[in-house]
Amino acid sequence: MLLTVRSALKVQLYQFFKLIVGASIIGYVVNAGLVPHKLFVGGLPAATVVLSELSNFVADHLGLTTFVIALILALIQGLVMGFKSSIKSAIGTVAMSLAISAASYLKPAPISDSMWIALPLSAILLGLSVHLILDSGNSIIGTVSLAQMIHYFTKAPIPLGMLLCDGLIIACGGILLGWTQALVSLLGILLLVGTLRLVQGSQG
Repeated sequence: MLLTVRSALKVQLYQFFKLIVGASIIGYVVNAGLVPHKLFVGGLPAATVVLSELSNFVADHLGLTTFVIALILALIQGLVMGFKSSIKSAIGTVAMSLAISAASYLKPAPISDSMWIALPLSAILLGLSVHLILDSGNSIIGTVSLAQMIHYFTKAPIPLGMLLCDGLIIACGGILLGWTQALVSLLGILLLVGTLRLVQGSQG
């Protein structure tokens, strides 16, 4: 019995470790990769990057803005898929929002001064971080949860659903920040989704 409890505890601690690492990577990439180069790659954090161009409050409170938007989406997900699924997504989102806020406070140096180096590094890291959070048994309220809802109704692969949702963010970003920036960010999204599919496929 004691061995069973210890084994279960180890599994839970490992899952928690993956959640924290995944959320921390997102927090770092948002502040050191996306914001400095105005890239909107990676779902809900990308949406806050777009909104930060419209509001100084959002720019100064990226984590809080991410959390507030996520609460609204959580209600929708709860109504569609049940609030049990929303709770799992909420755990991942709280971890991500806190990580974004912490990284914003620490003000990390940019991943690179070159956007063309920061873009692929950010996209690959975001793809790996999303995989870690999903693999921990949690999720993220945002394009990931929207993609899960699309999968729930249509059985479409989650990476494809993410691509569709991120496409909407790209369109909004293109209108607000310019289509050149939108096309660059689109390349990042394709790389992010490709990384996620590669990692998930290697485990499938």
